[in-house]
This record gives sequence, structure tokens and C-alpha cells, in this order.
Amino acid sequence: MSFDDIIRVGNIGTVIVCTITKIVNGVETAVNVSGTTLVQIEIQKPDGERLAPITASFLTTGIDGKIWYTDNTGIFTVGGRWKVRGIATTGTVVFKGSWYGFSVDE
Repeated sequence: MSFDDIIRVGNIGTVIVCTITKIVNGVETAVNVSGTTLVQIEIQKPDGERLAPITASFLTTGIDGKIWYTDNTGIFTVGGRWKVRGIATTGTVVFKGSWYGFSVDE
């Protein structure tokens, strides 16, 4: 996962890139999500409140599990430790990736 420089409260245009992963034989492994019908990014605020999942796009083909979203509304409203994870949906099957934490500065 990567971010544009330092994320600050009120930033607009932050690019969020997630790699949807799962643990296979004790190793974190990217999930091939190329055949999914919907990919989303879920974000959790420092107080534990989860924002509604945001529709994302494949960064490349989805084989590498990488998805991305550009924040155009300024979702980072408070400083602290935020979390993000990718979600892949195919029909009624929903796969939620591992959470990844990051800091948002004032």
C-alpha cells in the first residue's frame, strides 16, 4: 500500500493503493482479484468508526491483488492512526483483506 507523501487532515487528492492479501502457509500472499465483479476499499477512522466501502479500480489487471482510489472529497478529517483494507466481491462471495494501519497528521 502506498500514499502520496504525508497524509494530512483535509488533504484532497490522496491516492490509496491496497494489495488484497491473505495468509497462505504462514506467508502473506496477494489475492488474484482479476475475476471479481466489485473491488472496494474500506477505511477505519482512529476512533474505530468504519466509513462505507468505496468503489475502487484495479491498479493493473487485478492478478497482483492491487486496487486503488483517489480521495476527491477529503475523507481524512482527524489526525491519528487510520486503517485500510481491500474488499473483493464476486456474486455472493465477499473476501475482505487484511487491515493496514497508517498515520494522518494534523
